[in-house]
Amino acid sequence: MGGIAGIVTVAVALSLFLAYLRREMAPIGAQVALAFVIVALVALLDPLRQVIDAFWELAHGAQVRPAYVSLVLKAVGVAYLTSIGAELARDAGEEAIGAVVELAGKVAILLLALPVVAAILDVLVRLLPG
Repeated sequence: MGGIAGIVTVAVALSLFLAYLRREMAPIGAQVALAFVIVALVALLDPLRQVIDAFWELAHGAQVRPAYVSLVLKAVGVAYLTSIGAELARDAGEEAIGAVVELAGKVAILLLALPVVAAILDVLVRLLPG
């Protein structure tokens, strides 16, 4: 819990600083925000590893196929990265780029889901008569 409190505290302080900085030196604001995101992500690597390990343990206990767990974790990762990338683009004033980043994330998740959809359709075809 201490890690998140530190990140939130720095984020709030940095947000206040960025409000001032963007009025005085607008181009630097997006770079400072990007630097914070990188530092925060690095700080979250260990807790993220713990979450991923916990998912693997739960899946193993529930006898879920590793391919499905991997697929879900990849989709969640794509969603998080897409969200961060889109928000950084919007923060830099590039709404269209943010929208394209979101679209790219959605397409990537659909591509990840194709094998599962194909397997479901295969099962359905086998179950249907005739």
